[in-house]
Amino acid sequence: MPPVVGRHPSPRWRRVRAAAGLACCLLLLASCQVPGAVRPTVRVGLVAPFEGRYRFVGYDVFPAVRLALREANAAGGVAGYSVELVAYDDGADPQMAILQAEKLALDPTLVAAMGHFRASTTTAALPTYTQAGLPLLVPALLTPGSASGEGTAFWTGPEARGLAAALLGRVEAAALVGGDSALGQALLELAAERGLELASVVSPGTDGRLEALLAADPATVLCDADPVAAGEVLAALRAAGWEGTFVGGPELAAADFAAVAG
Repeated sequence: MPPVVGRHPSPRWRRVRAAAGLACCLLLLASCQVPGAVRPTVRVGLVAPFEGRYRFVGYDVFPAVRLALREANAAGGVAGYSVELVAYDDGADPQMAILQAEKLALDPTLVAAMGHFRASTTTAALPTYTQAGLPLLVPALLTPGSASGEGTAFWTGPEARGLAAALLGRVEAAALVGGDSALGQALLELAAERGLELASVVSPGTDGRLEALLAADPATVLCDADPVAAGEVLAALRAAGWEGTFVGGPELAAADFAAVAG
């Protein structure tokens, strides 16, 4: 029988009422947790050339970064947050790189950026990230000694001088194609310090480069050029019958190098 109003409820009724109250609390708690079950979101930026001569970089990198974030979010996110990707095209142009970096710096939900995959665009945009206090991950580029560890940049590539030392340690007679970027400068400096006379030093875009290299007939060609130019040089050397070793830095990992060089 139900309890009589005005009297103390029976023990059984108290248990029923307590169970009902607990059920109501659990339902209320569950309803309160529904909004909280959605993780807060932060964003990371990606700036790469998606148009122009170096568009292969953007189209190689974008699906890889997107997949990495998808896997991270499926595994529970990062530090309790879901991470979204926002991507911008800098066209491998320094001025456009600065403009895109400024856009990222104005986004209050952005916690970090990745780019710009070219030495010229990275150098141009870096002050913008430093001024905004926005961390920039710099992949696939050699770390210049003067910039290593400074500001908000995190360089993931090897230091140029270290790579140059590793390359020169494997050669006796070599020629150099390029010489303008960090790796080329390091190769020239270290070769001079070690007394290693390079058989020939040519610019990748100059007339007579092939003839100069073939005349030197080096066992190894060290290359400090962009992937397309490097591919053109190697293809021409092979067509002329040269059978030596062709080595370089991260640029030669690009799909365009293999496509042009064969």
